[in-house]
Amino acid sequence: MECENEVHFYDLAKQAKARLRKNNYNVISKDKIINNSRAFSNYISQKRVQASAKKVEKPKETEDELYKKVCKIIESNHVVNPILELIDKQLFDTLSCEAKQIYINNLTQKFKFLRTRYYKERYNKAN
Repeated sequence: MECENEVHFYDLAKQAKARLRKNNYNVISKDKIINNSRAFSNYISQKRVQASAKKVEKPKETEDELYKKVCKIIESNHVVNPILELIDKQLFDTLSCEAKQIYINNLTQKFKFLRTRYYKERYNKAN
C-alpha cells in the first residue's frame, strides 16, 4: 500500500542528498523550485493525515471487547487472517491510504499484545 506522493518525496530527498555529496549548489530553475515546494506541501499534508489517523481508534470497542474477539479467533483454528476479522470495515473504507496503513499497524500491535495476554492467562490457569 504505497502512495505515489510518498515515492516522489523520497526521490526528491535522494536528489538533494546527491547534491550535498557532490557539493553541487548550482542555481535551480524557478520551475524546479515550484515543483519541489509543491512536493513538500504534499508531504506536509500527508503527515497531517497520518497524525490525524493516529487518533483514529475504534470508539465502539473497548480493549475487553477486542480481547473477547481475539480469544474467539484463537480458539477457532480455521481463521487464516485474524487482522481481517478485527477490522471495522465501515471505518476502514473511509480512511485514506496512509490512515489505512496506520490503522492496520495499530490493530496488529493490539492483536499481538492481546494474543500474548491470552496465552499467559491460559498458561496461568493450567498451572
